[in-house]
This record gives sequence, structure tokens and C-alpha cells, in this order.
Amino acid sequence: MHKLFLFLIFPILFIFYCKEEVNQKSNIAKKMYVNSLQGASLSEKPELKNSVILVIPHGKEIETTEEFVTLNEDNKTFKVRKISFGGVSGYIREEFLSDKAENFYFMINSIHGLNIRVNPNSSSKLLKVIPYGYIGEFLTRVQDTDDERIYWIQVQYNGTVGWIHSGFTLIAKDLTSLEERIGYGSEAWFYRLYSDSEKHFLQEVRFSLEEEKPYIKKIEDVGNYKIYQIEYEDDTNCDAAKSKVIFFNQLTQKYYSRGRVFKETLREKNNPLANTVLTKSEICNCCCETEDSTLFFLLKDKIALIEFKNQNEKAECIFNGE
Repeated sequence: MHKLFLFLIFPILFIFYCKEEVNQKSNIAKKMYVNSLQGASLSEKPELKNSVILVIPHGKEIETTEEFVTLNEDNKTFKVRKISFGGVSGYIREEFLSDKAENFYFMINSIHGLNIRVNPNSSSKLLKVIPYGYIGEFLTRVQDTDDERIYWIQVQYNGTVGWIHSGFTLIAKDLTSLEERIGYGSEAWFYRLYSDSEKHFLQEVRFSLEEEKPYIKKIEDVGNYKIYQIEYEDDTNCDAAKSKVIFFNQLTQKYYSRGRVFKETLREKNNPLANTVLTKSEICNCCCETEDSTLFFLLKDKIALIEFKNQNEKAECIFNGE
């Protein structure tokens, strides 16, 4: 009799045990990450509309199970998952979660740099100025309290954590896409075209700002470069330069200039393309004077150039008054 009872009850116990095992597996906590730039709302109840507990910032790790609820709101269907974050449980939209942390990057797109502030508003205390072209990873973003079209991005720059205005940044998940744009925009075709030929780039030069200070006649800012127009008084020496243009890369702290030019002067900047400089030059002093022009493309860590003859200028040599 006992054997018959065990024979009958054992399948029931086996089925019950397996069912419990399946349920246990479905409720194992799984690590996921918030992938929404604005953060994700954690709600006390799955209806989400009027039960928000807190907003979990972008990139934060949460724990979730496979338990979810399908909702229909505003003629849209979506899933919400039950999750736990910082000891608080609630519901969050599944579309705001990902299996791995997704980084977002920013690039400063203002040639004057961008202020980083203590709090996300323009009246907050200024901490530092992040230079043009700087690329970094941002932590989260929030809407401006006065204008919902404006966002403030929380970033870290040289150990300082603060907020910057999103209107002067480029944002991307792909870091490479920002690195390709740094220092140049619409003229990127030139960089790609000549990237395999070093002869189209300026060479780095040694330059002492203190020693040359008396000869600096003009300073211009283009992109992340400072450009110095240098002019000397003595123009009798056939081999010495009368004037020259020096480019200083504020990101790499390097100086660049052309060699073997008797006279070089600035003519235009940011024309015909952004982050370009046009100069006029004379090759030598004791020879037939021929004016050439050079268009410089100020890139991230290089300066590319195109030299061409001025169409409306002709060389003219006069000897013995003839």
C-alpha cells in the first residue's frame, strides 16, 4: 500500500518541483542599463502616468526580472518591466533599457569654447571653459527650467563635474564620428583626400612667443587655432623673411608655419569654408616678385594647404630702370 502511494504521489511532486524551478528561473535578477539621454521614469504602478517615484539617470545599472506588463496608452502599445534601483522597486518602459551601458559623447562646437557651470542654468557659477573641439563622455542631461527646447548636459572635464549648454555641442553614440569632425566640418573632404600625402601639410616649427612679441602685428582666432601675423623691419636681406604667418594649435600646443617665403600676409579667414585661412605671399626678395596665394585648412592636429597662382597678378621685373 505504501509503495502504491509513493508511486502515485511521486509524479505529482516531480511536476510541482519542475514548475517551481521554472518560476524561480524566470525571476532571477538580470542587470540592465538605462539608455535614455533624459533618464527613465520609475513608476510605482505599471500605468506610468501619475505614479512616478523618481527618474533614473542615463547609464545607471538596474536589476530586472523577466516579468513585464503590456500597456496601451495614447493608441500605442509598449512593455514595462518591473525593476529595482537603489533599493526602490517599480516599473520602467522596456524601450529605455539595454543589456549593456551605451555611452554618449559630446564635442564642443563653439569656437570660443563653452562654459561649464555648477548647476544646469545660465546664471549658475562658472567653473571652467571647455575649449573648442574637446570631446568627452557625458553623464546625463536635463531640460532647461525656462525653455523646454533647451537641454543641459552634465559632463566631466579635467576632474571638474558640471553642466554645459547643449546648443553648442555635437552629440553622438559613435565616438569616431565626432573625432572625424573635430577641427573641421564641411572641408572634411580635403582631409580625406590628402591624408596619405604629408607634403600637403604644414611642418611643425619652433617658435618663441616672448621673443617674437615685438613683431606681432595681428592676432586672429580660427577654430582651435590662434594665428599670428609677424612683420619685421629689415627687408634688405635676400634670405630673411619680411613677414610670416604662424599658426598655434591650442589643443596640441604646437606651432606651424611655411618655410622659404619672403613675405606672407593674412587676407581672409573662414572663406570660402569654415576653419580656413587665405594668405598672400611672395616667394623671394631678390628676384622677380610673384604673388601667390595659399589656402590653409585648419584641422584637428594638422594644417593642410593648397597653393595657387593669382590669376589677376603678373610677375614684373625691372632692371636698370627699364
